[in-house]
Amino acid sequence: MLDRATEAALGYILFGGAASLVVLPLALVACWFVGLRHGLRHALKVAKRALPFAGILFVSGLPANVLFTLVMRERFYTDNDPLVDWLPWAPSGDWIVDVSCQGHYLGGASAWTLRLAWLVLAVPVWALAIAVFRRAFPHRPEAA
Repeated sequence: MLDRATEAALGYILFGGAASLVVLPLALVACWFVGLRHGLRHALKVAKRALPFAGILFVSGLPANVLFTLVMRERFYTDNDPLVDWLPWAPSGDWIVDVSCQGHYLGGASAWTLRLAWLVLAVPVWALAIAVFRRAFPHRPEAA
């Protein structure tokens, strides 16, 4: 049997990755709206920067998911059918407790407890992702 950290990491990669791939087309739709307003060329530039940023954000979130799972699960909530507990773009809350599988909050915790813990981890994860992205993909303005 896998230890809890490995289980959390694999769940994040498999199920968090699948959820991220489902959300990614929404980002591309947003780029399409940018294209309507600012032109197709600008929309393609935004999309070319958004896709690697999404990947960097996902990778940056892996340690946060493991930490969230190890610290929060079984102390503040129980989930009998865990898939993924923390995603950088989706605040944690009732969706990870899964009451239909007899999951519940422990010790007076609530969805707000999980959301606050999510925020404590999300801020540094987003900051790291932005810093890595800016270093790997520096913005080069076009010559006029």
